[in-house]
Amino acid sequence: MAIGKCVYHYGEDGTLIFTPESGQLIQGENRQIIKVGTRRGLFAKDTDMALEFLLTGTPLYVKNSSSLYALKVADAARRSSASGQTETVISL
Repeated sequence: MAIGKCVYHYGEDGTLIFTPESGQLIQGENRQIIKVGTRRGLFAKDTDMALEFLLTGTPLYVKNSSSLYALKVADAARRSSASGQTETVISL
């Protein structure tokens, strides 16, 4: 849930709170600060990357095959969590 510029994520084991400047993990009485990297210059970087893709075909962020493999790993983790069994991921 987002309130103003804060994003709150509530879970069974705690709450995550993120602002543009910092983050916190709250678990009962325990509070842990989470460092948040700067966003300064990201729009310019993303614009440059989009132009490079359009002009030269340079891949945006990651290769499609790497993204697909990450999805396979995430799905295997989900299945493993649900079944309690080890899941195998076949690399590309």
